[in-house]
Amino acid sequence: MRTGASSWIAALALVAAASTATPVRSAELFRADSFSVSGVPGLADVGFEGFDPALGTLDRVVVNITGTLQFGIFIPAGGAITPIVDFDAFGLGSGFEFAGTGARFLFAPQVNGSGEPLSRDLTEVFSLDFTFDSLSDLTGFAAAHPSGSPAPLLPPTSVNGQRADFISAFGVLEDFLFTPAGFSPDFPFSGGGSIFVTFDFTPTPPAAVVSEPVSLPVFGLALVAVILRRQRRGRHGRPLSDGGA
Repeated sequence: MRTGASSWIAALALVAAASTATPVRSAELFRADSFSVSGVPGLADVGFEGFDPALGTLDRVVVNITGTLQFGIFIPAGGAITPIVDFDAFGLGSGFEFAGTGARFLFAPQVNGSGEPLSRDLTEVFSLDFTFDSLSDLTGFAAAHPSGSPAPLLPPTSVNGQRADFISAFGVLEDFLFTPAGFSPDFPFSGGGSIFVTFDFTPTPPAAVVSEPVSLPVFGLALVAVILRRQRRGRHGRPLSDGGA
């Protein structure tokens, strides 16, 4: 009987421990902003809400940038133009930056087969994805994984960012710059797009509290203790009641 009671105590203790344990799981937050492009080079201001460190530890940041560029080109008689646009990003006290020449987009060549000069208006789509897989306070380089139409002729050498660059009470601020390479637009850049940011983080564990479900195993432990006490009294010839001589 002693062994059986001890097993019950151990089992109830495990239930009580499981009831108080709170598993910590990863979570996600999403940020987004839209931007417009104007001028030559084309400039765009971007901003989104930073991560709140009170929520936990920021583990990973996923960034997707997509948009369109509109511009005009002049093609001489019987000639061709290959529109190449360099896309660069600069963090303004926070955020990420492209290293090297940024991302170089090669759009479809425009050929003039006629004997007269030709002006053409273009609308081109671009997209770039990259991920900071292992953020730290010292380093935070990310490999660029381009996608969309078209894929960059040259992706950024690297994308630089640290954990602290995404934690800002004033938000994360970026400048995007679009520069023509090897051609002169017939009229300035226009257009725009969106940036989508995903924060993956480990939440801060909640403070330990005694919740209502814990009362059942605690009551069970007390009940087993009373039963054992009565059994010991019975074996020694003592009355089984708690009161009396």
